[in-house]
Amino acid sequence: MKNKKPSAERVWKQFEDLAPRLRLSTTDRVVYTHLFRHSRLEGKLQRRFSITWLARGVGLCGHAVRWAVRRLIARGALRLVERSKAGHVVEVRLPDQVPVVAAGPNNPRPLCPNRTDHFEELDFLKHPAPRHPFARTRPLFLLPKSASRLYPLHRSCHPAR
Repeated sequence: MKNKKPSAERVWKQFEDLAPRLRLSTTDRVVYTHLFRHSRLEGKLQRRFSITWLARGVGLCGHAVRWAVRRLIARGALRLVERSKAGHVVEVRLPDQVPVVAAGPNNPRPLCPNRTDHFEELDFLKHPAPRHPFARTRPLFLLPKSASRLYPLHRSCHPAR
């Protein structure tokens, strides 16, 4: 029995509203959209696929796709029906069928402990690495020849013989 095809426009709008609440990355969005296109928009509830098929279809490596599928299953956008050597069978849920994450503070851990949202608060001289270019007292062309080999002006430049 074939299911009724959902309206692509309505589902797309629902998905765009849902994706920020589920904190989906771009990889997750691409994988979900590709599976949605090949299941629900063709009138099927479930889709059997292999990770390599999905990776080729979305243009990503298999490792990234595997983790995206795991995240989508954990967030409820996909329901894992079967996993075998032949491939995964998942039910691709419509955006209104996805359970919503409990509303809590959206404070993801910063990527870097020194990261700040305000440019004025950044301390560029805190670590010695950013100070290195400022530490030179003379320009490169005034350095002795031994130093010019250490700091070539261009990668393709070879030291003069």
